[in-house]
Amino acid sequence: MKKTPKATAPKKCEGPNTQFNVEGIRQESLLPDCGVAAPVTASEQKKSGLGLACGGSYPVILYKTTTTGAKTSICGRTSSGEDFRFVTKASGGQIVDLKGDYDPQLDAFVAQKDGVSYAVQAYDGTLVVEKDGRTTRQKASDWISLDNESDYD
Repeated sequence: MKKTPKATAPKKCEGPNTQFNVEGIRQESLLPDCGVAAPVTASEQKKSGLGLACGGSYPVILYKTTTTGAKTSICGRTSSGEDFRFVTKASGGQIVDLKGDYDPQLDAFVAQKDGVSYAVQAYDGTLVVEKDGRTTRQKASDWISLDNESDYD
């Protein structure tokens, strides 16, 4: 019987005293938050989806935000951000792992499932959820983006 590799806790995580990339070196991924589950393996991803620390075939954390009612990670196949998953977890709720798209007019990462629309505004981390015709906006208390675009385009 073949053993499935277990996801291991990252060697580094982001906590209240973490200074991310103070050297200004091009990074391949953001660090997962301290205290969240370890990145999932490929087999765990197939079975139950991604977690907030990403992993599996979407190992790169491109963007993450913490709002008053949820944590959200944008998980990419690579640091280019061309193909990504929108992973969010409401406080006390289950993790939702969805195929994501980028809407350049809104400057937002967007996803939909079962009549619920999710969007994270890239410029300020606000999470916008539309359900049953009602829209809720949760302002970010903390957000960070992997700077993977040239400032000289």
